[in-house]
Amino acid sequence: MAVNGDYIDSLPKDKKDGTEYKKHKPAIDKVFGEKESLSSKILNELTNSILICVLFILFTLPQIDVLILKNVPNSNNILIMYAVKCFFIIILYYIFQTTK
Repeated sequence: MAVNGDYIDSLPKDKKDGTEYKKHKPAIDKVFGEKESLSSKILNELTNSILICVLFILFTLPQIDVLILKNVPNSNNILIMYAVKCFFIIILYYIFQTTK
């Protein structure tokens, strides 16, 4: 509260009906971005983690091990098996990230 009696209620009120804002809203949203909801913010933040989790689960399945053993020479070595899995995880992660 100001000492001189200048209250916020005494300020003039805007008499516009909002058409000016509606007209400029696309430009404002383009510059400042649209306001995201909390759930969409959480989903955007967790997308990478969920993708990595799904890829990890997929490549730890025994069926993938059998598939790699059949098609990749010398894959009975555990290091080669891990290298092949990492290679495919990186490729799939890159593909999913670039197609967002």
